[in-house]
Order: sequence, then C-alpha cells, then structure tokens
Amino acid sequence: TIQDVINDINNNKVVEEDGKKLYLKEILRESDLVTLTVGANNFIKGLSINDISNILTNIENTKKEVDNISDELKELLLLIKKYAKNQIIVTGYFNPLPRLEIYKQEMDEVIKYFNNEIESMCDEMDITYVDIFDILDNKELFSNPLDVHPSKKGYELILTSHHTPENLE
Repeated sequence: TIQDVINDINNNKVVEEDGKKLYLKEILRESDLVTLTVGANNFIKGLSINDISNILTNIENTKKEVDNISDELKELLLLIKKYAKNQIIVTGYFNPLPRLEIYKQEMDEVIKYFNNEIESMCDEMDITYVDIFDILDNKELFSNPLDVHPSKKGYELILTSHHTPENLE
C-alpha cells in the first residue's frame, strides 16, 4: 500500500543486494530514475467482489475514497521528491476486473477519475505520468479472470509504454 512505501522511506528500510546493505533514502538520492506504480492495493482492498455492486453503483462515495487515496499518494510523492532529485515516472491504473462486464462502465469511470487525479498531481509536481488505461483495456490481457494482475503480454505492454522517447525526455 501507499502507507507501506511511506513507512519504508521514513524508516530508511534496508535491502540487501549482492551481500551489500542498501538504505532506501540513499537509493533514492543516488537514483537516475524512479518509477512508481503504487496505490492499486489501497483501491482494490475496498472492492470486495461480494459488495462490488454497492461500491460501483455508489460512484460518488467511491470517488471520495479515491480522493483519500490521492491525498496519501501526494504525501508519498512529496516524500520521494525530497530524496530523488532526478526523473520520477508514475504509472496510472487500468481496470483490474475487465471480465466483470456488468460493471465495466462504472469501474472504468472510477479508474479514469483516479487517473485524472494522479495526472493532475504529477503535472503540479513536475513528475512524468504514464497513462496505461487504454493499453490494458482488453480482457484478453488478463489470463486469469479472478486475478487483477495482467498477463505477461500485459506487463510487456506496460513496460514498452514507459520507454517511449516522450516519457524519457
């Protein structure tokens, strides 16, 4: 979740690579590029399949929850910018349940609302935003209908969307 990443930075989490201890704040300070895809777990945890009709038919309440998540994301981005002085790229979101066609329109509306919030935030903070909504708007890119993660092909499409010349100026 977003809060987990905030905590990791604030606590200067230690990771080991090749037997060497690396500290998260130092990693951010020395980075040339930071890519971030975070917050989907915040969003999805409120989407219980048993209660999804209530959640998606009450779009205004769901958008208020998105606003709360956006506030938390803004806190995280400000924290990252405190340490990372080079380029930061934030990836937007895609519909995690494309096979749930009965609620596709409502889910798409909420995801697009969330993406607009993130894009505006990134614009204000001089952070590169990459919109992947349309790239993954195809249920064939999700191999398991009960899994919110895309297939290998879906992940490949996300990666190539990050590496276009206009995103790496």
